[in-house]
Amino acid sequence: MFRKQKNNSRYKFTDMHCHIIPGIDDGAQNIEASKRMVELAYNEGIRTILATPHYHPIRGKATENEIQKAYNKLRIYVESNYSDLHIY
Repeated sequence: MFRKQKNNSRYKFTDMHCHIIPGIDDGAQNIEASKRMVELAYNEGIRTILATPHYHPIRGKATENEIQKAYNKLRIYVESNYSDLHIY
């Protein structure tokens, strides 16, 4: 599916603001888009991603449960394919 490329950088970066959780807000629209974002981040030397979905308990489009479910699906993908990449 996606080809992982080894990043030769000795630096390990953190993305501190990323709308990577699929289908939740104005970021990744589906899991395939999230996977592509993960691949791009990894190839750029990012090893920690802080997912920052839009959330509002009253006005929000996605419930806390929907966000958690989508996050878990993405986290499992990351753990299975990128052992040194962490998503929170």
